[in-house]
Amino acid sequence: MKKSFIFFLVFLFFTAWVYSLKADNTNTSCKYQDKIDECFNANQNGDANSIEDYICAQSSDKEEIAYQIILDLKFKEIDKEAVKFLDSLQKWKDYYFWPNKQATYIDWINYINEAFWKYGTLWKKYKSFCDPTDNTSIIKDYLSCSKYTTTVEASQYFTETECMTLVEYKLNTFKKIAYNVLWTNKLQVMRDYRKKQFQTTRTMYDNLIDNMNINLDDITKINNQWNYKTQECK
Repeated sequence: MKKSFIFFLVFLFFTAWVYSLKADNTNTSCKYQDKIDECFNANQNGDANSIEDYICAQSSDKEEIAYQIILDLKFKEIDKEAVKFLDSLQKWKDYYFWPNKQATYIDWINYINEAFWKYGTLWKKYKSFCDPTDNTSIIKDYLSCSKYTTTVEASQYFTETECMTLVEYKLNTFKKIAYNVLWTNKLQVMRDYRKKQFQTTRTMYDNLIDNMNINLDDITKINNQWNYKTQECK
């Protein structure tokens, strides 16, 4: 009787352990599961292009879909910071261009290089997502969503080198856009300033012409009066 009871306890423990493994395999720790399923179903229906909130890979492989979604959403966190910098660059054009500038054109070239250089703040944030040892990395989130891949080495979609190559490409693209924004702003400020100067000059001459017209009217009246008085004298 005692042996049967012990056997029963062992059986319950083993059943609970197997159930826990099965539960772990359902990827309850994957916070992207809803999006992965949404993209997979969209691909099944031939409607992957309708998803705009994230990149939905046109594939029937959930592993590939998962990796693409995680990479896209995590990189977007840092992309927003880069876009915010570009927006400020666009809005602050009067700050760094004459006539009321408070910083030079070269200063802002340096700011751009500092924002997007290889070892800058944004680069370090991107790098943390590419580093397999970092707890916030893309691959850590990917592995939490994978039913089959359990190690970095086993992943066919991720390599740190390719991830960093993408980072450098993104930073170079942002830098080129920033240079173009800066140059466009310079041309716009120069055009606005010339337009303002032209308007000021035109207004000044308009006032001069108005005064001349008033004087001309006075002269005309005097001339008429002179002719009238002259005729009376005859």
